Amino acid sequence: MSILNFQYKKATVLDIIQPGKRFWINLHGVRWRAECEFLTDITQGTTVEIIGRKYHQSVLLIRP
Repeated sequence: MSILNFQYKKATVLDIIQPGKRFWINLHGVRWRAECEFLTDITQGTTVEIIGRKYHQSVLLIRP
């Protein structure tokens, strides 16, 4: 699936997000590894927006 199919989609956080750490999100029933470059903690169950991918497309970048 291309980044265009993921970008700006909404996903649900499955872990507590801490800046600089990887965590899990749920996008359309599939678990994905993700990172957030914003310096903020985000709680489990929060809806976030996907803004890109990195590491050969296997990690999604999100924003609150």
